[in-house]
Amino acid sequence: MAGIPGVNVALPAKATQTVAAGLVRGTSAVATSLVTSGFFIAAVTAAYILIRKLITGYRKSHLLNQVGQSSADGLAIGYAQRLYTAMVSGYGWWNAYLGDGTDEDAVYQVAREMHANKVTFSLVSAKFKVIYNEDLLDLLSAELGTDELAKFNRAMQTGLAGLPGLGALEPAPDYLLYTLAPTMVYDEQLQVVGPIPANMALGEHVATYIAPDGRVWHGYPYKHLTRFVPAEAVDRQLI
Repeated sequence: MAGIPGVNVALPAKATQTVAAGLVRGTSAVATSLVTSGFFIAAVTAAYILIRKLITGYRKSHLLNQVGQSSADGLAIGYAQRLYTAMVSGYGWWNAYLGDGTDEDAVYQVAREMHANKVTFSLVSAKFKVIYNEDLLDLLSAELGTDELAKFNRAMQTGLAGLPGLGALEPAPDYLLYTLAPTMVYDEQLQVVGPIPANMALGEHVATYIAPDGRVWHGYPYKHLTRFVPAEAVDRQLI
């Protein structure tokens, strides 16, 4: 049986050019559409974040005008803003949208200041809800691990969590304080008593005090009193 001859169909050169041009125009249109959509999404996102920032800024200013910045309510408003910044928007609008991690040190510092200034978590949480319309405890639980959340709670209760070196340690009478470098001794009102040399054994570690500015002193018994030394100038060893 004879084979059937093949048929070659060649498009005219003009038609080939037309098809190619159509493909180029189609590809260009798709690319243009994608770029336009990308710019539109970015613009909408930026507008949303800007509006949100303006709203939260207004809420904060309105609350501060009502209560005063130095009052307990005013401090709570400041703490709420700092916690939000540490967990959500520490690096501007980009981080507010995409997230860039939590600044745990900043979170602990706020907790320590809350303890020092006797500002309760419930008060800060209430201000947080008014300003950001979010639950502070839910956000903390989502951003902090179990150990980190425990440190936050301990910082609110004692003012000690998250501090570097010996500053993070609670008093322990089984340990003896000794100086690492020449330093000054302070009384219970943190007034200077006098200088002491390095490598001097002081006494049992019976007290720790953290000031509102974050400075830490450790105390040891002296007669019927307690003397304090700066945390960075001492270490301790098991008795």
